[in-house]
Amino acid sequence: MNLKDELRSYFESQSPNYGYSDLHTLLEMLWSTYTQANPIDSKEIRMQIHALEPIMDSLSNDHSNQLFNIIFKLYEECERATFLEGIHVGAQLITELSDQTL
Repeated sequence: MNLKDELRSYFESQSPNYGYSDLHTLLEMLWSTYTQANPIDSKEIRMQIHALEPIMDSLSNDHSNQLFNIIFKLYEECERATFLEGIHVGAQLITELSDQTL
């Protein structure tokens, strides 16, 4: 077994602690840390949340809370997936650019 295989085997056998039980990769930890320091917000997001208010107000408290939790989790997952995909695309771009002779 060469050094590369030994290192890969070692790292695969380790379970790093990323600080939260729902973070399973270094990229997820990077996303979590980045978005905590740089919350994602825009005028459009605020407008859409405002548009939801009358609908949420018409529901019972339990249903309103359930709907809010689902929407928040969906938003968070889209944010996470987009951030991670951006990192992957950036890494691919660097790989492609470094393979070209300039």
